[in-house]
Amino acid sequence: MTSAGPAHTDMHSSRHMMEHLSTALAILLTLVGAFFFFKMPGWQPDPGSQFWVYALPWAVLGYLAVQLIALLSSAIDTRSIGFIDSVTALFPALVGAIAGVETLQGVIQLSGFQRHALLLMIGTSVLEALVTLWVRFTVNKRTIGFDTGS
Repeated sequence: MTSAGPAHTDMHSSRHMMEHLSTALAILLTLVGAFFFFKMPGWQPDPGSQFWVYALPWAVLGYLAVQLIALLSSAIDTRSIGFIDSVTALFPALVGAIAGVETLQGVIQLSGFQRHALLLMIGTSVLEALVTLWVRFTVNKRTIGFDTGS
């Protein structure tokens, strides 16, 4: 009976590995975004460089692709997607909203490139959160219920 315990633990941790990857990526995007907007205000790529014109959309597509694969793998394997993943999906949008408000108030000065990146980060985060909630509630048939005590 003692051999079933570690096997169950290994199976549990491998099933949630993709969900942990999704959560870690959302936290990483939050930290990178916070650094980029608050520690590098006004940063602008070289005018002759076309790299950043293409790098930003590809980064968004890559991030969303990994998040969707992790989300669907987690949904297929475990039939449960944790609430933490749903909440952390909104962290980049929260940092983006704070940076946007501080830009409007004149606290930080973002370049045009950074404002574009800010909108992409907020949109990507909101899209990921909506898809995560959609999978959580629709695909996995999760609901929110309240105990009425009756």
